[in-house]
Amino acid sequence: MQWSAATKRLSHPILDDPRYAPARVNVADQRRDPDALFNWLGQLIRERKERPEFGWGRCQLIETENPAIFAHRGDWDGGGILVIHNLVGCHTTAVVSLGLDERLTEILSDGDYEPPLNGGQGLELVGYSYRWFRIRRDGQRILA
Repeated sequence: MQWSAATKRLSHPILDDPRYAPARVNVADQRRDPDALFNWLGQLIRERKERPEFGWGRCQLIETENPAIFAHRGDWDGGGILVIHNLVGCHTTAVVSLGLDERLTEILSDGDYEPPLNGGQGLELVGYSYRWFRIRRDGQRILA
């Protein structure tokens, strides 16, 4: 991706395709568009850097009955994260068991979820999607 819509400086077959020409896809324009892939990826990078559970935490793979789901958890210094990935192109539900006093808050939307029912919580995922959650315990304050 070029930095600006200025004259094409790179030579590549993709840049000859009008859909990807520098006049349409460039860093300067992507930075100004809040819905651009560039800004979305930047948000993911910032979220990951702000959560030491990702890099410093004890990582634990979460067993699920659905082979299309890859889930893992990171716990560090009293905080926790849960990340769930749908590896197929169709809608699916991941059932994740949590501790009795644990609740989930989605990191990218701050939406709360009801406590798990019957030891597991069903989380909806569209095809090839993911969800990142903070794990909080009853009475625990979440600062970020």
